[in-house]
Amino acid sequence: MASRKGKPNKSKVEFRAALRKYCEDRHAHPHYWLADLLTRKGVRIELKLQAARELCRYIEPQLKSVDMQGSLETPGMTGSIQDLLAWFQGLSDMQLRNLRRELAMGNGHEHELG
Repeated sequence: MASRKGKPNKSKVEFRAALRKYCEDRHAHPHYWLADLLTRKGVRIELKLQAARELCRYIEPQLKSVDMQGSLETPGMTGSIQDLLAWFQGLSDMQLRNLRRELAMGNGHEHELG
């Protein structure tokens, strides 16, 4: 029986756990080995690049592209995206700093499009 979308099936989970234990029992840490490979002298740059790419998959999530569908009008928003951009472009540097500060502090002040 297939697993639900986004949930690994039981055999994969069990295999990963067994492999992790196998590596731990032998003090083998492939992620550390790849990281060490990046700083080793005498290693070809192509191998270092390959190791860096592989490590990146575990350090930062890979972003997926998102397709935009529909119009630029957003429900619950007064005006279009272009109106919002025009409003931002009309703000002074001081107004932008204040808005940035409010957003950073989590103040949910609503700003009307003018």
